Amino acid sequence: MPVGGYFADSVTDLKELKAFVRIFGGYGVDRLDRMLKEHTAALLNCIDTSLRSNREVLEAVSGSLHSGDRTEREASIKQIIDIDTVIGFCVQAGLALAFDRLLAEASGAVLLEVYDHDSQWVRLILEEVGGANDGSWSFLPYLFATFMTSNCLYPILVNGPKLVTSPKGDMARPQAQ
Repeated sequence: MPVGGYFADSVTDLKELKAFVRIFGGYGVDRLDRMLKEHTAALLNCIDTSLRSNREVLEAVSGSLHSGDRTEREASIKQIIDIDTVIGFCVQAGLALAFDRLLAEASGAVLLEVYDHDSQWVRLILEEVGGANDGSWSFLPYLFATFMTSNCLYPILVNGPKLVTSPKGDMARPQAQ
């Protein structure tokens, strides 16, 4: 669906957005998404202000549309304050929504690519060390969901993970059995 006379795909390319996701990772995408939401919120606030300040005129436009009175409608439309600016805000908000959809699509595609590669790699490693033959790893998404819904992940993201060290002070390495 065109937004503001343009298709969002003509402004951005899914292939380029996938490259962005690979380069900047999930945190970069989250940051861009937050910035995009803040920008969209500001635009929506401006649109809301315009709707409120033009309420009486827009009610007149609505009435003339229902009655079919073209002369009254055109006269009412001319009374809308800063209509060109509001149209620009609406176009920008629509483009931001379309871009957000494309960014989500690119992120999902990259995650699937990474998942396929990483899950195969993890399985190979586990086979080599003889681990997880009982299907326990199928519960990994539930473990991750638990992290995301609990408060335990925040300190790790802020302070970094605690590295496991051996009594000698060097990094402890998992031992094959």
